[in-house]
Amino acid sequence: MKNLLFLFLPGLLVSCNNGPVKKVAPKATVVKTDTAPASKPYSGPIQDVYDPNAPDIDVQRKKLFAYFRRHRQLDTFHYQDDTYSKYWGPSMYPPYYIEAGHLFSPDKLHAIVFYSDERSAGMRIYLKKDGDWKKIYEDTTLNNGGGGYDIELKDWNSDGMPDIALNERGPTDEVQRYDLWLMAKDGASVHHIKQFDEVANPEVSKRTGHIISWYVHGAGMTRGEYRFQNDRLVDILQVSVGPSDRQSKDSSGWVHYYRNNATIKEIYCNLDKVYEYVPSHMRKQVKEYYGN
Repeated sequence: MKNLLFLFLPGLLVSCNNGPVKKVAPKATVVKTDTAPASKPYSGPIQDVYDPNAPDIDVQRKKLFAYFRRHRQLDTFHYQDDTYSKYWGPSMYPPYYIEAGHLFSPDKLHAIVFYSDERSAGMRIYLKKDGDWKKIYEDTTLNNGGGGYDIELKDWNSDGMPDIALNERGPTDEVQRYDLWLMAKDGASVHHIKQFDEVANPEVSKRTGHIISWYVHGAGMTRGEYRFQNDRLVDILQVSVGPSDRQSKDSSGWVHYYRNNATIKEIYCNLDKVYEYVPSHMRKQVKEYYGN
């Protein structure tokens, strides 16, 4: 699981007594809660039985939100509670955390409040407006898939504004899949792209700015290209290629075209010729995969 590296820019700390603005050193303020006592940290596989020594999930979550309320006057702050992950192991359960600062825009302040455990995950997004943090989005029903989440801030729709992607890859998954939230240009709203978790191994194409995807399935591979329209993910094209089970000298390979999940073309040919029927900007990966 990749570690989260948030974009962080130091800001100004505003005193709680409405005194003069005070500049601080350009570094994050890191606060960790006290680790809950345990007789012996558990390092084996997850068990379904109740363990009275395990940290209480609800207690850790309450500490997270209490920290946020205490620091609402600050422009930039950082919180990380690793009590739970220390007990169960950092590879299984990421800590609760808050990151606040210029996360999406150099002229706007946002805060992300996120928690994840073995049962659930949730996220809140705030915008600093009129001297206070205004909640612009909340989702408390995230499914962590058994492997937790990694948050990545990245511009997925090529509008110049970083967006929020949650990598939902589980411990045994070989394909990267994400939940995606697009940040509006004004920074005042977030739009959940519900279909995005259907795109395997997504990347942003430097050539078109569209989302591209490719993955291997059995002896074949699928290459796709997607775009956004009105904050929805629209399937432009998917191409699957692979060896054919037809007993014909001229049909040892196949190329299938899909648009919006509907087949629009099927081609059978010699396996070493399949790349000739793939769009030019997709051929490189096909040729490399089949060694032609």
